[in-house]
Amino acid sequence: MTAIIDSCDQQKYRHKYLIWYFGFAVLCNTAYPVSENIYISMEQSLEQRITRVLERCEDLILASIDSDGFPRPVPMCKIHSAGINEVWVSTGADSVKVAQFRENPKAGLCYFEKGRSMVMTGYVEIIRDDEKRKNLWEEWMYRHYPQGPTDPNFVLLRFIGSSATIWYEGEFVHEVIAEKEM
Repeated sequence: MTAIIDSCDQQKYRHKYLIWYFGFAVLCNTAYPVSENIYISMEQSLEQRITRVLERCEDLILASIDSDGFPRPVPMCKIHSAGINEVWVSTGADSVKVAQFRENPKAGLCYFEKGRSMVMTGYVEIIRDDEKRKNLWEEWMYRHYPQGPTDPNFVLLRFIGSSATIWYEGEFVHEVIAEKEM
């Protein structure tokens, strides 16, 4: 069985979509590109389905560990992801979270969409590589880093998840997804 999602609004971002599912049209708010038709197959693996959720996700929660050993969750804008467990965000080099990740690279990350979520534990790597910063640069970042992709305060955080708890429309899984790759 397949659901076909079509745009019903011609704005570039944050549109309303009609989801054709079992012959019924359902209106929802998501952030798919207008030009793209998306086909969701129920025969896809759980990993494929939750990877699609991560691809669509714009916002997530990244948690560092403070000096007292407590998690410090912070909402972040995802700028890139690869597969099920690699997520990139940007932040200021002078931020509290960067200082915490320098002390302890252990991290938690979660994202969600109606009826679907993933919580991961893993590690964060602080990236200052100019080529990578230029490749992942987005125009909205000028508000935070006025000197552009080479701004000395602009750093990338690369999260690699090593274990995950996934909830996908009634399906619950907890598993190790990768060894530490840093």
